[in-house]
Amino acid sequence: MNGFCAGLIGPSRDTEWSDSLFFVDLDGVFDEDILGFPHATQSGLQSLMLLQSNGYSVVLNTARSVQHVRKYCEAYGLPGGVAELGGVFVDAVRKTEVPLVNREGLRQLTKCRKVIGNLPGVFLDPGFEYSIRAYRYRGGNTVGLPIDEIRRVLGNHEFGQLTYLSRSNDTCIVQNGTGKGAGLTFVKRYLNKTRPVAAIGDAEPDVSMLNLADYAYAPANCSAAVRQLAKAGHCRVLRQSCQAGFLAAVQHRLKSDGIRTRQLPDLFRTPGTISLIQTVLCIADSR
Repeated sequence: MNGFCAGLIGPSRDTEWSDSLFFVDLDGVFDEDILGFPHATQSGLQSLMLLQSNGYSVVLNTARSVQHVRKYCEAYGLPGGVAELGGVFVDAVRKTEVPLVNREGLRQLTKCRKVIGNLPGVFLDPGFEYSIRAYRYRGGNTVGLPIDEIRRVLGNHEFGQLTYLSRSNDTCIVQNGTGKGAGLTFVKRYLNKTRPVAAIGDAEPDVSMLNLADYAYAPANCSAAVRQLAKAGHCRVLRQSCQAGFLAAVQHRLKSDGIRTRQLPDLFRTPGTISLIQTVLCIADSR
């Protein structure tokens, strides 16, 4: 699906790092899961086109696995991204990956992965290499592990560097001190970038990233924690939701930077045969 969507916006330019960084969350911002799996919409692709054509480096900052970030960078020609809630940085330009967890943290994660994997009915996402994503199945959907169960596991003194993020559909185990904010800070230092950076996110794990960004945005579907950040004056909440909110944020940022944009192309109304997938992804933006 990434390859299909990327094909709609044409071949990307040679991947390179620019002086302007725009950090982007995936789920609920660039991606939607209306079809039952993550996919872009027209607004998300238009946002990416605007940023790339005007010299911005789009940096993913997501809880998704490092495998997903590798694939997104490859498909869309992105220069890099932070994966697994700040666990690793993928530099697609220099073709390298920088772990943001230390050696002891990796050792504890390896041992903890075995312990959690032996719990009754627990599944582990094999794509996660610098953290742990665990879940059970209930009624055809995935659910996170009970907090008491996770606390009992992490109460072991051998896992002193680990903490957890509990969500409705899964549970993530990460090293203390990692996160999307720490990932943003690392990328700026790693690339030696001093210019103001922009970021957009919609959920509680995005708060640290938004708080550190010079220009922070959130779509209308954002969480209460993000809205609280906006009330404190550290984030702009758009009137539009999901990918439409992403597009509104990009247009606001470009206008504020004095960049005039041409009329956006209608990616899913190109001449010729319109596929069923193109029609569905276009409808996804209509809410």
